[in-house]
Amino acid sequence: MKTNELSGSYYMYGNKGSVWANNAHIAKSGDGTHRTLCGIPMLASNWARIEELKEVNCPLCNEKYNEQKTKDEKQTRYNRFFRIPKLDYRN
Repeated sequence: MKTNELSGSYYMYGNKGSVWANNAHIAKSGDGTHRTLCGIPMLASNWARIEELKEVNCPLCNEKYNEQKTKDEKQTRYNRFFRIPKLDYRN
């Protein structure tokens, strides 16, 4: 999966070892776990971004991302059908 295909709060992450192995992962911003979707801890700088990798190659991250994306799309369709407003607590 290409990094520009990631939606919303998802982004690419990779430590130096992942970059050397050409194996970037997917992380979700704001989930509070400090782990990628496949469970790799994010303890180092994001070398995948620094080295400007273009693809996410972790099969488990790709699989979990597609599952979550499908779930999010279903929830969005449900909210639209029942006209549930988006809650915004910033104000």
